[in-house]
Amino acid sequence: MDNRHNIVNLKTYQASCTNCNLKDFCLASHLDVMELEQFERIVERSQPLQRGQHLYRQSDKFHNIYIVKSGSIKNYITMQDGAECIFGFYLPGELLALDSIAKGEYASSAIAQQTTYICKIPYPSFERLCQQIPHLQEKLFQIAASKIAEAYNRQLLLAQRNSEERFAVFLLNQSDQIGKNGYSKNVFYLSMARQDIANYLGLACETISRLFTRFNNEGILQVKKKLIRIRDQKRLMAIASPTGLYPVQTAYRSELNSES
Repeated sequence: MDNRHNIVNLKTYQASCTNCNLKDFCLASHLDVMELEQFERIVERSQPLQRGQHLYRQSDKFHNIYIVKSGSIKNYITMQDGAECIFGFYLPGELLALDSIAKGEYASSAIAQQTTYICKIPYPSFERLCQQIPHLQEKLFQIAASKIAEAYNRQLLLAQRNSEERFAVFLLNQSDQIGKNGYSKNVFYLSMARQDIANYLGLACETISRLFTRFNNEGILQVKKKLIRIRDQKRLMAIASPTGLYPVQTAYRSELNSES
């Protein structure tokens, strides 16, 4: 099983931002050498989170924003009846807790789905650094805007698409995010439980299990537990966007167009 995109040893993790292989994809992207050194001074690193360990909980006082260094995080809220509502899954390079800045407390909970390394950025320190590096704040705004668009697209997905379309979009988006980190977009490891995928997509767990089996039997995927191989990307893309109108990741459109 190829889990390289989910694994980092402690020596690599403790390396500077300058040597980090995620620096071109995270909040620190587009910083020059001197700016990156300033950014690194405010970044805090600690021991990894273990599977099932919370990074923060809903309603805790807000102190930090976080970047996933390695592993994966599930982001969710707990409803009044105790049920979970999953908002997203965060992979290496992604920024957490933007939804908590305005309120002063964490608007959701974040829990590790596997051994996960995190870069912690105290928000007061980040605000001061933004005064010295204005385009760092611009980058934060860009990421926040992207997350708003992502939430809007998810609402369209849940409202207008059937179960197989939702599932196909989910697989392509997971694959695309992993590919941004320099790993294969066609062979990857899904760290989340099938029940969590179902929750996120507004489907029954039995439906997700049937779709995994069906896509595997039809040669669209090869499924070995949590290891996924996309065998027929064109067909998966056609299922995800049958009319060509749904905003699936643009990287796939350009690849498919170039193959036509």
